[in-house]
Amino acid sequence: MLRLQSFLTPAALILGITADTTENGCKCLNTWSYNNETFTSHTCGNPDDDTRGPWCFIESGSCDGPCYNKPSANIDGMDYDYCPRDYSDNEDISLSPGELVGLWQGDQFNVMSNGNSKRVPSLDVHLCATIDSPRLALRIDRNDDLKSDSGMTTILTSSTETHVISQVLCTGPLRGYYYSSVPGVAGPPPCHKFVLDPKSDYPSRTLNVTYVNVGDGDASANDCGAIDEPGSKLKVSRFKSTDNQVNENQWLCQPRLAPAELLGEWIGTKKMWTLNSTAAAMQGDDLLSECSVRMALKLNSNGWMLTLSDKCKGLVGAKHKDEGAAERRSDVIFDAHVEDCTATSDSYQENVSTGTLMAYSDGREYCYRFQRSGDKLRLAYVTTKHPLRKHHNCPADIVVSRDVAVIDLELASSEGTV
Repeated sequence: MLRLQSFLTPAALILGITADTTENGCKCLNTWSYNNETFTSHTCGNPDDDTRGPWCFIESGSCDGPCYNKPSANIDGMDYDYCPRDYSDNEDISLSPGELVGLWQGDQFNVMSNGNSKRVPSLDVHLCATIDSPRLALRIDRNDDLKSDSGMTTILTSSTETHVISQVLCTGPLRGYYYSSVPGVAGPPPCHKFVLDPKSDYPSRTLNVTYVNVGDGDASANDCGAIDEPGSKLKVSRFKSTDNQVNENQWLCQPRLAPAELLGEWIGTKKMWTLNSTAAAMQGDDLLSECSVRMALKLNSNGWMLTLSDKCKGLVGAKHKDEGAAERRSDVIFDAHVEDCTATSDSYQENVSTGTLMAYSDGREYCYRFQRSGDKLRLAYVTTKHPLRKHHNCPADIVVSRDVAVIDLELASSEGTV
């Protein structure tokens, strides 16, 4: 069944944890000391310059957070936990997608280069994400059997890491990629692929998270493309939901309503600046490819589909391409919003609205800037496909450049629009 959600508005970072409460919902001691520094009034501090941020010794039995309700570790028999950071002014973070929100428990598998997978024995993996937060808490429980004179003894050891998400991509329904890293750990943020099984029913949802199996700080972990390449060595965590899942309308990667500015059928031209080694002496418009374009934004069983069909002539890659068969792509809209609306008169023909449209198609994420004025519509998108990425960045302006194509359209039919 198709679910259409209203288009998104920028979300505020509401972390839901007060200054004197830790990441795991523990209460800081009223007064505590470390390294000859003393902190009072249940506050956090960082007396040892911990790269993971401020922390505090906590009151015994006070942990009541959304995730694991236990402190991170202890020093000299005293429990401590890390305190939440303020991410509200940080443009390099993204909120956890709804597909990850909740408590999850599962197994971890190593995938070999031949494609065979093997479960990591004696290992339980737990994942916790909360709504309106960029943090992911990952806990690993290991059960080791030790032989002693009195027999076999099972030793349980647990370790918890808090990851911060820096970017989320949608590449299909309930699937995509996210970049996350542990504060204080050097290197580019690793890329993770997530897939929420749409056929699994609440409360027993199924979630898979996959990343490249390399060491911490290895640059290849930042390569989303390697996750889908045959022969890659991977780690896969296969989770089942246990608690705190969000409502389906809070999932990120799913069809949503489109702004009325784009509805209808459109015709026009696309211009893109195409460079190659034989064009070094060319200047200005000589480097432009021009395409005739037809665009339609309509509702079907997959959601609101933005369909672009173009016939191009001019420089394409290293060849001169005459106008021929049309190239066609259909994108599913998952996020769109109007950023500015300027009304200059009572006539809609003179009013201008601008905004951003996010969509996915063929395992990639696309971003369009748009501007609507009367029966005219302008779109811009980045044409470059980065080999290590699964997305196209949003263009800063609706201007033709080396990496940005601009489409100028006129409304041909508004049949079926609102």
